[in-house]
Amino acid sequence: MRNIVRRLGLSAAVIAVSATLFAPQVASAASYIYRPSLVKAVGGVSFTPAGTNPFSPNGLRVAGRSGDQAAVYDLRSKTVTLLGSLVDTVNTSFSYATDVNDLGDAIGVRNVEGGYQGWFLPAGSTKVMAAAADVKVSMIYNNVSLTSINNAKQIVGNESWGSQSFLWDPVSGTSSHLPLLPNSTWLAHAINTAGLIVGSGVDVSGPVLYDSAAQRFIDLPSSLASATVRDVNEKGLVVGTAYDAVRGGYVFSYSVRTKKVKRLAGSYGLDRQMVSKTGIIVGSDWSTKQPLVWKDCAKTRFTALGLPSDEKFGVLYGVDGRGAIWAEYGGQTVRWQRTPRCGT
Repeated sequence: MRNIVRRLGLSAAVIAVSATLFAPQVASAASYIYRPSLVKAVGGVSFTPAGTNPFSPNGLRVAGRSGDQAAVYDLRSKTVTLLGSLVDTVNTSFSYATDVNDLGDAIGVRNVEGGYQGWFLPAGSTKVMAAAADVKVSMIYNNVSLTSINNAKQIVGNESWGSQSFLWDPVSGTSSHLPLLPNSTWLAHAINTAGLIVGSGVDVSGPVLYDSAAQRFIDLPSSLASATVRDVNEKGLVVGTAYDAVRGGYVFSYSVRTKKVKRLAGSYGLDRQMVSKTGIIVGSDWSTKQPLVWKDCAKTRFTALGLPSDEKFGVLYGVDGRGAIWAEYGGQTVRWQRTPRCGT
């Protein structure tokens, strides 16, 4: 498909997306009805999200791939923009976008001879921006994972084998390694527009919150000393999993502003926790891959809302700005749009 697009001269082809509706599924807590639809482009071109949290801060753009090339999905126009002819080289066998911000700036990874490279493509540009002069590689970094970009165009990522995390600012033209923990390197998972970075220790497990604007680590409550944090939204709401010997494992949220911890659910083996701009939190069950979402209509308490258990579930991609859950189902990308049933 990519070769066809290139022969047509579509450097950033925009392909309209259609939705095939399934029978609606009712959430167990009866606060919402979930109506699943298949995310697929006209002409049979599919879209698959990629990255640890591929949604823009407002949740209206999604980073990923279409076939073997990088792509971005826009919920407002219901289109997929192909980026392969912009970020790929003659030696690239595949590429994918790992994150996108509200402005449309995208980051991702491309495969090249001898490894892979991270790339940054500003919105509206036809040229991938080069790195700061002190980074002596052709792109941003070689053999790295670019994980997150905020609305200030700041990018965080991790060098190969988890050796060290870094922050790159293409606006100021600076690139630097993030400070090490006392006894461990750490992986950066996400950054919000205020510059708050969340991550996890490598040599010594534990949560990491780093304020890049103030250039200091933020201490978490002692109850979260062994926690894993995965995501942070624009309001500074951090989500992850924690464990204690009495209650076992549980999902939590932590507000950087109020310093309050909320225990959301217990006894779940959960993976890939993500939080939307409005505080909707999603995770997936390790054993069934079933997506789970927390937050009731009244917004006064958190409730686990489980979609029906099904062996066809695969990777959970996250939650978009309209409250819809994205996941792999039967080998395809499916979006479950939630319809509130508050007060019923």
